[in-house]
Amino acid sequence: MNKITFDEPINISKNHFKTIEDFQIYMAQKLQEIELSNTHKEVLDAKTLEVNENYISLKELKSNLVRKEIILEEKTLASLKIQAEKEGEKIINYMERVLKEKANEFELTDDYKIMMDNLLDKHDKGQLEYISKEDFFKKMKR
Repeated sequence: MNKITFDEPINISKNHFKTIEDFQIYMAQKLQEIELSNTHKEVLDAKTLEVNENYISLKELKSNLVRKEIILEEKTLASLKIQAEKEGEKIINYMERVLKEKANEFELTDDYKIMMDNLLDKHDKGQLEYISKEDFFKKMKR
């Protein structure tokens, strides 16, 4: 058996532990009982404010995520897996990153913006004729 000594006084009421893990758990519990210094509390408060100002909560993050299922051919999936491994990523993270990058590089062309502005202007002036969904599908079947 090994004897451990400490130079500073440590208030340990228990002096026998079955395993080192039991000792670690006991010490972790003892540390939770220690009162933090005012300086330490101020640092924690400042960090908490910083986090609250610069980040969103897990609840907010989850509410902004939409789960979608996609079906891919095995060949496509294998190709994506190879590319993900080259990048050192898991395939799901790789696919998410690639999709975000693609979505962020999308920009409306000036021609498209002009066309949409013209359509909206005609809509506001009542110059557009709309048909029902049913009529549209009837015309498409011809």
